[in-house]
Amino acid sequence: MFSGRELRNARTVLRGLAASGPWGSDPSPALEWCRRSSPGVFVLRVGPHEDVPAVIVKTGRTQSARTSLRVHADALASVNADPRLSGWRIAVPRLLAHGEAEGYEYVIESAIDGVNGALLVRPPDRLARLREAAADVMRELHGRTTRPAGEHAASEDAWLHETGGALWRSGARRRSAALQRVSERVVAGFADAPFPRCRIHGDFWSGNLLATADGSQAVGVVDWDRSMDGEVGLVDALQFLTYSRVRRAPRGLGDVVADELRTATWSEGERSLIRACDPDRRLEDPMLYEAAILRAWLWHVHGNLKQFPEYARSWLWVRRTVDPVLRAFEPPSRSNGRTV
Repeated sequence: MFSGRELRNARTVLRGLAASGPWGSDPSPALEWCRRSSPGVFVLRVGPHEDVPAVIVKTGRTQSARTSLRVHADALASVNADPRLSGWRIAVPRLLAHGEAEGYEYVIESAIDGVNGALLVRPPDRLARLREAAADVMRELHGRTTRPAGEHAASEDAWLHETGGALWRSGARRRSAALQRVSERVVAGFADAPFPRCRIHGDFWSGNLLATADGSQAVGVVDWDRSMDGEVGLVDALQFLTYSRVRRAPRGLGDVVADELRTATWSEGERSLIRACDPDRRLEDPMLYEAAILRAWLWHVHGNLKQFPEYARSWLWVRRTVDPVLRAFEPPSRSNGRTV
């Protein structure tokens, strides 16, 4: 819910965008809705206005919001420029403008009509259909952009080391031994079983998937700010399933990931989604399964810290997202005899 002041600020931004945006006059009367999406970032849907189709405006003025919006604009421009996605049946937002107005950084992109998948995860029948639609999206996205196993530059895995360094500098540094173990297991798991590399969405959860009302068909995918070309497609599948579990249970992401590491208890519907990225069922190897779960978790952590560096100083974020996973990889404790 937004205060009157926030709505007035939103209209101020829109008036400031009148000259630089796709409108020829003040578009503020066409403001359809406004919501907060992440720290300091507001999302507005405007239009359709006069002869201009509806657009999405993402805006903010804090340093954190500006960093996030610049990352978002660069990533969306890269996706739009990827010729392998030309003619894809799934709608992807088009970057229309990126700049500053009235002291606010902004990104304007085309709007896509469809039902937000986050609204379709509760009824079991619609959730099952949504999983199938998500699997189709991944098969098409990864299939269009895949490269043979082994054909990737070492620099494409640099983010693993960057994330480890960022976590060490955060409140998680007290678990440095566990951080080292996690890094070693991710590297070792994929070194012996190289997967094809492709473009991933990178934040593939139900809320970024737009579908038909019954959830049977995807019509669009939004929020590509964590997309990467040259990553393992399993990251998308495991993130979709993990985020779905987080939404169904009042627990932090770290607790859900820790459970997935302890017991690979996937339903048949969940396994079918994984097989969309792993048709040879290589994740039945416990070592590779563990490495894949950790890789998908680390990509989420990497995205958080890249867009919102202040998360590294948030004890609550570390406690809910990082600590539960690292605890599983701490050295054996003589007091309780636990082993990893």
